[in-house]
This record gives sequence, C-alpha cells and structure tokens, in this order.
Amino acid sequence: QMYSTEQSFEISWTLLKPWEQMALSQLSVFKGGFFMDAAERVIDLDDFKIDYLAIDVVGNLVDHSLIQVYNADGEPRFYIFDQMKRLLREKLQSFELEGAEYRHALYYAQLSTKILYQPQGKTEIIKYFLLEENNFIRAISNSLKNDWAKITAHCALAWQKCWFDGDTPMHARTLFAKILKMPNLQHQE
Repeated sequence: QMYSTEQSFEISWTLLKPWEQMALSQLSVFKGGFFMDAAERVIDLDDFKIDYLAIDVVGNLVDHSLIQVYNADGEPRFYIFDQMKRLLREKLQSFELEGAEYRHALYYAQLSTKILYQPQGKTEIIKYFLLEENNFIRAISNSLKNDWAKITAHCALAWQKCWFDGDTPMHARTLFAKILKMPNLQHQE
C-alpha cells in the first residue's frame, strides 16, 4: 500500500516517544541543515523527566530516518526535509514555536559575536558562516517578526562582516533596510 508523505509522517510520529516528538518539532526551526552544537541549544526538553542529552535524542531520530546526516568538512551536519519541517511546525503550539525560534535566534546571535571578533579574512569562520547563512537569515527574520532588536543587530552585523568583498547580495540589503527600521534600534545612542 502506498502512503502519502503526510500519512507516512503520522505513522512515524506515533512511534516516537513524546520527548523525541518535541525535539524533532523544535528542530524544524532550522533553515537548511544544522550542526549538533546548534541542535543542543535549540532543543528544550526540561518539561520531560528524562536523562537524555540532545545528542542522544538526535541520534535516535537519525536511527528512525527522520533526520538525515551528511559530512560537512569532517563534521556531521543534520538535515530535515522541508516538507517534514512544515508538518512538524504544525505540531508545535505557538508558544513552543516561539521558544524554539528564540533559542535558535539567540544561538546565532552568540555565534555572531564570535564572527565579529575574528580577524578579517579568517577562512574557517567565513566557511562556517556560509554553511549557516540560511540559519542567519532565519534568525534575523524571526527576530524582526518578534521585535528582538539585540539579536537582530548581532546577526545582521556578523552577516554584513562576512560579505567582506563588498558584494552584498540583494536579499542582504533588503533585510538590512528592515533592520534599520526596527523601533527598538531607532533613536539609540
């Protein structure tokens, strides 16, 4: 019998433990792939009385083939298919989704601080940034949507620095224009 993507997803969903369902849903906030350190910062399972670490839960989800893993310059990078992400985001209540989006944006804001203090031309951090560009865009977009001004500013400054050759793409310019119009960023000294 052939199942639709939604039916296959629902069957797999029912086989997961509640904390695996929550972790998988929270990971749907990533745009493109993610590294384990980012997953550890986004996953929040404090409401469950379990002794699992994020790495264990992600490993179980990889074993269930709900998360794909590939090699990115010698480091495992994880990926959830976009259609599944859409279904997962529907499983989260709005406050759970906002919490996951906030932890995602905060992680990338803190990563931005590392980028900002790297000497110009550091190829490792630029290469890492390029892998994470879509997540920076997602962090900035969610920060704009939720009016998290400081997070938006950190991510945007790091993103701007990484385009060190002066060839800033149009989507970057559009986001910068939105950022500059944020009420919390205006009139600050």
